Amino acid sequence: MKNLILAGASLLAFTTAAVATAQQNDSSVAQAGSDNIVTVTQSGSENTADVTQQGESRFSEATLEQSGSGARATIDQSGQGADAANPNRVAVTQGGESASSDTTQRGGSGLSVTVNQTGSSASDVFQDGDDANIAVDQFGDSGSSLVLQKASDSTITLTQTTLDDGGANGSGNASAITQSGAGNMIDVEQFGSANAALLNQTGSDSSVALTQTGSDNLAVTFQNGSENRADVAQNGSGNIAKTAQSGALGEAIVDQRASDSRSVISQAGAGAFASVTQTGSGQASIINQSLPANQFERLPGAFVDQSGADNLSVINQTGTHGFWRRRTSPLTSPSATVRQAGEENVSLIDQTGVSNFASVAQTGDRNSAIVGQDGNSNFAIASQTGDDNQIAVRLDADTPSRTLSRVELRQNGARNRSGLIQNGMYDLGYVSQVSAEVRQTGDDNTSDVVQSGTNDLAFISQIGDNNASLAIQKAGGLNNRVAVMQQGDGLMSATLQYGSDNVAVTNQRGTLNVSKIEQGGLSNLATVNQDGTGNLSHVIQMGTNNAVTINQNTR
Repeated sequence: MKNLILAGASLLAFTTAAVATAQQNDSSVAQAGSDNIVTVTQSGSENTADVTQQGESRFSEATLEQSGSGARATIDQSGQGADAANPNRVAVTQGGESASSDTTQRGGSGLSVTVNQTGSSASDVFQDGDDANIAVDQFGDSGSSLVLQKASDSTITLTQTTLDDGGANGSGNASAITQSGAGNMIDVEQFGSANAALLNQTGSDSSVALTQTGSDNLAVTFQNGSENRADVAQNGSGNIAKTAQSGALGEAIVDQRASDSRSVISQAGAGAFASVTQTGSGQASIINQSLPANQFERLPGAFVDQSGADNLSVINQTGTHGFWRRRTSPLTSPSATVRQAGEENVSLIDQTGVSNFASVAQTGDRNSAIVGQDGNSNFAIASQTGDDNQIAVRLDADTPSRTLSRVELRQNGARNRSGLIQNGMYDLGYVSQVSAEVRQTGDDNTSDVVQSGTNDLAFISQIGDNNASLAIQKAGGLNNRVAVMQQGDGLMSATLQYGSDNVAVTNQRGTLNVSKIEQGGLSNLATVNQDGTGNLSHVIQMGTNNAVTINQNTR
């Protein structure tokens, strides 16, 4: 009788199990309860199989098959068993070399472990809960896997194939997985040599999908909360992807097809989204998101796309979710997008406040862009093409949700520098309004814009080399405008406005033109046009309704 198997354990090992045929093989089986089944098949040398099953009501089932040298499998099943549809099961198949498997199952219904190892592998599996499932498939040389699962309704799938680029055996992949909670899922696939995965999942209804191909890649993922998702794919060598998610509804996607690259994503709060794509070598991306609950349908997010070598992107988002609608194209915030192509480019974005958006695009080498946002409804665009260009933007403007204040800084050339600070009130009632725009084409151009008044607008355009523009609109002013357009070499323009409804327009074309405008009071207007070489204009207006027009033309 099956309920007497525990008393006749040694007899069972020789009658119900297929006995190993080589020397030094050993098999020990102990069963208690009802409807337990064990099948052991061993062939080769130094095989050892230990099975202990104790269950009641239905049955536990363990199937072991070992072939080759140095294999050892230890199975321990305990608990009340399962129903007829989902019994407790363990199936281990090991073939060749020094394979070893240790499996322990505890608890109630639906637990199932399947391990298939070929080559020099080691697998440890622990389960405690119900409806949990683990499948481990290792093929190659020196693979190792440690899986711990203490939960209900959880699933872990692990596949490790250790081959080098030529199809020969590699040096071994390793995985350590810990899972607890309800409704969690982990899927790991590793192909290549010396790849490692460390995964820890707690909470409920979260998922991790990991694929690593190549050599010496490392993936570390920690999930704590509910309905979080992490999707990591690495192809190359020496890449590292670290993801930490806490809270709810976080989503992180990492795709690294590179070498010696790094991706770090930290998500806390609710409704965060991060996507990182990196190709080339030596890339680094850091994303920190700490966000409150999101009541909008579209998620805020951070998007990073880097190609080339040794580029760095850092995004910090700690702001409050906001909403800005432009007809049928709603946006939720904070949102940041970074695209870098080239070598040694740096992008830093820091977002707090409500409804802020930032976009950085850099093509070339050694460019840098820094964007800081701590106001409301600000949109910053920084675009650079060339080498050694610099952009720095700070937006602290308080803008109502019906208006989106945009600042655009675009540079094309080499060693250009543009700085912008906007911290005044901005509300024109428009759907979308460009409050500041700077465009520089050429080499060694410099532009600085500071707007601290209310509803100030600044437009700066410089084409040529060694041009410089400074536009400052002071706090306390209202509805001031600046437009500076310079084309040539060595041109200089400085504009300072305070008061209300001031307008200053400066046009310079040629070489060595210098213009300075300072206005104070109400409704002052100054227009300066210089075309030639060595022109100089200096305008200061204080009072009310002053107007100045200067035209100089010397060739």
